[in-house]
Amino acid sequence: MPLGRPLGRGEERSPARRMADALVDLAGGALDSGTLPQSAGQRPHLQVTCSLETLGGQEGCPAGRLEGGGLIAAATVERLACDAGITRMVFAA
Repeated sequence: MPLGRPLGRGEERSPARRMADALVDLAGGALDSGTLPQSAGQRPHLQVTCSLETLGGQEGCPAGRLEGGGLIAAATVERLACDAGITRMVFAA
C-alpha cells in the first residue's frame, strides 16, 4: 500500500498531512535500514547568523538566528559552532 494513501473510511488527515506523514515514514525507514553511510556522508547544512560576541559566549550577548527556524540561544550557537565550518560575513551597520 502506498505510504500516502488514506488508511480507511475514518481517515481524518488532509492529503497534505498524509504526504507529510509518508515522508517521515520514508525517511525513518531509510535511517533504520542501516544502508546510509556511517562516515564520509554529507553533514547537515545549517545557517546560523550571530554576532562575534554570541559566538564567543560573552555574557549578555544577543541570540543567534537559525535560517528558517527563528532565534536560538547563545549556548545552542556555541554547541553548533564547535563542530562546524564557519564563514565570517560582515554586514554594514
